[in-house]
Parts: sequence; C-alpha cells; structure tokens
Amino acid sequence: MSASASASEPTRGKRKRKRVRNETRFATFNLQGKLNHPINREKLLSDMRDRHIKVAALQETGCGEDGEHTLEGGHKIILMGRRESTNITQGSTLGLGFFVSKEWADRIHTVEYINDRIALITFTLKDTTDERGQAVMIINMV
Repeated sequence: MSASASASEPTRGKRKRKRVRNETRFATFNLQGKLNHPINREKLLSDMRDRHIKVAALQETGCGEDGEHTLEGGHKIILMGRRESTNITQGSTLGLGFFVSKEWADRIHTVEYINDRIALITFTLKDTTDERGQAVMIINMV
C-alpha cells in the first residue's frame, strides 16, 4: 500500500466518544381495573422500572378513591376516582391516574381532574435558562 492510501484509512485504536443520552420515556397504560390492591401497584412499579418509564398516564385503574401513593424508592401513583356518574356497575374498571418516577416527582406543578374521562398533569422542567420557565403537560384521556 502506498503512503497516500494508508492515510485515507480510518485510524485504528482511536476510541469514539460515547454520546450521553438524556432520554425520558412517557407511556400510557390501560390497567383494566387491576390497580386496586397494593400488590398490583408493586407490579406496576416493576413494569415501569423494566421499561424505564418516567411518567405514565393510567386508565381504568379500578380505584374509586382519589389519592397519592408513594411506592418503594419515592415513585408515586396519583389516582383520580370516578366522580361524575352515580351509575357505577359492579366490577367497574373506571378511574384515571398517573405514575410518576422519583426523578420526576419533585417536578410536579399541577394535577387536575377535568371529568371522568380526562385528567392532566403538568411538570416544570429543571435546569432551564428560559426566564419564562418550561413545562410539560400530559393529558390523560379515555
């Protein structure tokens, strides 16, 4: 090989710099009424960890109550039970909620129940240089 040919070949042994991935995963889950027991909440947490989900909109939670549950490690489940209709059938799977990872829990700005089919959660973003601030809103619709 001539000197000019070897100069055009890539340099061997040189390491590429690895890019840092700043990735946030959002999801939506229809729970089909299976969130009404603490064991099922732990199963949900396991699924969120396995899939690296930071925030998830939850539908058909099966929970009739409003509330916030803190799970192992500081993760949260925020529940909004059925409120508007008094015609609740036996075994109803209605109810909305949000799963919020510990990394996003301190960013929660507002959680708002609109009706039995719509809820929203707003997060403020950290480390922003924008004076107005930045926010992420997730709308949970059934």
